Amino acid sequence: MSGLETYLIGGGAVFIVWLLTILKAVLWGASRERDKQAASEAKAKTVADEIDAAIAGRKPDANRKELGQWSPKP
Repeated sequence: MSGLETYLIGGGAVFIVWLLTILKAVLWGASRERDKQAASEAKAKTVADEIDAAIAGRKPDANRKELGQWSPKP
């Protein structure tokens, strides 16, 4: 092997390692984003359950009063 072939093989190996590192980073980021969205959805579900529990078995006027604390004020 000549010196040039050695450099080409070494450069190719470095390039492949570089590509694999980028691929791993992208996959890690996607996984992290999915975890973040799942946590956000769980929090929204908890709030929805609290609202459902707050209005369960009440009369409509009492529900309007109770739901007033959840709605934004104009």
